[in-house]
Amino acid sequence: MELVSQVYDKLRLYDPALRLLGPLEDRLSPSEESVYLKALFHSGQMARFAGRWQKSAGKRSNIAPDLRVYHAAYRAGWGPSFEAAAGRKQLEAALEDPDQRILSNRLRLLVCAHLGDADGYRESLQRLGQWQSDMLIEHVIYWQLLATLGRKSEAAELARSFPRPPASVMETRRLAETYVLLGMREEARQFLQGQLRQFGDSPEIWLLRADLLMEDRMWDELRELALQIRQRPAVRDALANYSHYLEGRAELGLERPAIAETAFEKAAQRPFEDRALGLTTANSLLKLAYPAAARDILLPLETGLSKSPEYWQALFTAAYELKQPDLMSTAAARAYELQPGNAIAANNYAAALLVNRERTEEAIKLTLQLAGRFPNSPAARINHGLALLLNRRTAEAETLLNSIEPEKLNASEATSLFLGLFEAYFNERQYDKARAAGDRIDVKYLFPNQLKWLEETLGQLPERPAAR
Repeated sequence: MELVSQVYDKLRLYDPALRLLGPLEDRLSPSEESVYLKALFHSGQMARFAGRWQKSAGKRSNIAPDLRVYHAAYRAGWGPSFEAAAGRKQLEAALEDPDQRILSNRLRLLVCAHLGDADGYRESLQRLGQWQSDMLIEHVIYWQLLATLGRKSEAAELARSFPRPPASVMETRRLAETYVLLGMREEARQFLQGQLRQFGDSPEIWLLRADLLMEDRMWDELRELALQIRQRPAVRDALANYSHYLEGRAELGLERPAIAETAFEKAAQRPFEDRALGLTTANSLLKLAYPAAARDILLPLETGLSKSPEYWQALFTAAYELKQPDLMSTAAARAYELQPGNAIAANNYAAALLVNRERTEEAIKLTLQLAGRFPNSPAARINHGLALLLNRRTAEAETLLNSIEPEKLNASEATSLFLGLFEAYFNERQYDKARAAGDRIDVKYLFPNQLKWLEETLGQLPERPAAR
């Protein structure tokens, strides 16, 4: 492991170094500890860096010179304010050390970026450039720093004139994201199109370009991109489903909904290899009002995403829109199990219990908590009224439901209100009022089991007295 960590250090691969050394952080050799400290620093975990320095490296007399530079950079930018001047002085001294000048300038870039010091950043970046040791990502951070300081046009000019192409997928992504940040959206689209020739075997580049085309509503180009994905052997299998979604999104943007729906159905015909991408795609389809395709994408992903609250929330939304009470109940219960303190998860679980008329005591407990937490929410109050009805507390339910103004509700909320009032009046044998409430129920918002219950209960109403 020590040899691997040294390779990671040499190649500046600090994320893999963290994954390698983190689980064994209490049993590291001095060499591994040095790499681990650097990895913590580069990942921005400064509190942990400082803690481990105090615990281990700071107590050793033979601290490596490069690690001393890291500690100086920490003191200059992130340490206690009374140590900042000493840290800067130590870091500036290292700038003159031939053995440490590249590292010290590179760390000074991070300090200057953190402190918003554009002039100091430029000085160290120019020095690294003179020694041919500057990296594209360091220029990108400089442009981003200028933008945050209100110098976006200057940053954009530097970005446009930068001659060096990216050498990796990561650099390509950061450069494209920075173009967008600087308002260079057309340049970003053209840049990503060009990078497909070199990095087109990486799904990430296709996804970046697709996102940009969707954001800019470039539907013809998006449809062409979808076809290109299916023609590229290296990404065809991994992104085939997603390419059909992109094609459907383009057709929808071009106002051809029938073709779009067919493409969305194709996107759901086999499981997504990338589960996270599948979840993202399903959520996008839900926003576009295609819950059936979203559900069909989500169901095969359960094995890999069963611990994800976001997965169960998406599946709940699809089931709710499709009026599938059993699936809705399962999804709501799993989401609530994973996040019992989350208000949305609790509300969805309560709604599922009410629709299915089950676990009455749990339903009233949840709805009471939600109504207390959101006293101005009509939906929370309606749900509590419905839970009271399930627990045969009809008088309380009627009082609560009658305190809600129907005119201030949306159509779905109004249906729930009148469904509750219908049940309350029926229980109290106020049949004329029950009929009046029933007449105001819009059945298109009811689940099949709710509609069945309503029809059966309506059938139990006594006939109206004959007119004289």
